Amino acid sequence: MDVNSLWKVMIVLTPIPVMLLIGWTLRVTGTIGHSFIREGNKVVYYVCLPALIVLKFISLERSFDFDPIFLNLFLAFTLFNFFVAVAMFRLFDFSQDKKIPFLVGSFRGNLVIFGLAVLETLVSGAALTNVLFSIGASMVLYNLLTALVYPRHESAFAGLVAFLLNPLIVSMLIGATFVVAGIDLPKVAVSCLTYCAEITFPLAFIILGATLKVSRKFKLDLWCLVILKTFLAPLLFTILAKHVFDFDHSHLVAFFVLCASPVAVITVAISSVTKSDELFATEAVTLSTALAFLIVSVGISFL
Repeated sequence: MDVNSLWKVMIVLTPIPVMLLIGWTLRVTGTIGHSFIREGNKVVYYVCLPALIVLKFISLERSFDFDPIFLNLFLAFTLFNFFVAVAMFRLFDFSQDKKIPFLVGSFRGNLVIFGLAVLETLVSGAALTNVLFSIGASMVLYNLLTALVYPRHESAFAGLVAFLLNPLIVSMLIGATFVVAGIDLPKVAVSCLTYCAEITFPLAFIILGATLKVSRKFKLDLWCLVILKTFLAPLLFTILAKHVFDFDHSHLVAFFVLCASPVAVITVAISSVTKSDELFATEAVTLSTALAFLIVSVGISFL
């Protein structure tokens, strides 16, 4: 274990549990309630995250180094999690009201709020480029897999329109277009984007902290999901990335953090819409976030 690397990662990651604790404290003391969480999530989703994504794309070097192996391996990781989760759910015959959050939580990672928050200070250059394009491609795959888990019986056209109007997809398309076309944004536009982007992670983690809940009772289905998502699958694919595909250290760190990112918060919203076990989804987000913090901190020091 590289103690210096561990210390560096801990410095980068420490604000995350602090923000989570602030959010949790504000909720339990009644300082903020469900209305703040609901409206705050909208601000993060529709304003802050799109601004952050566009800003990250336009900050890339014009001669960016895109690695299709990095992207394809991460998509393979996502598919692996989905199919293993399907097999696991059938094998253990878990409760049907947990099926949607279990399956969705297995492949949807908190890539931007957790993954990018960690990686923006740990990697740069080609590694960050591949992170951004992998996040973009994974959003497409996430939506396709979610449609398999939860078919909403809408027309193909309506589904396509909803997908294209997703603010994260739109911001990624805009950012990628600016980079590929070599267009520079006016300084005043960059300044406005920066203002919005800088509040993304503090606000997102405070809101996430306000939603965290976990039961003291041991739940096999919950632990199966979280261990698969944050430990077993990331370990397996990081070994492949290092020993089979020979990733350099920067790309290896980026790949590992993306893989070990916790269950996405949107899993809770999907569970609510589908009238599934929303508490299970919330506990999955809570437990996976806590484990991801520990696993990423220790894991990077061994890379």
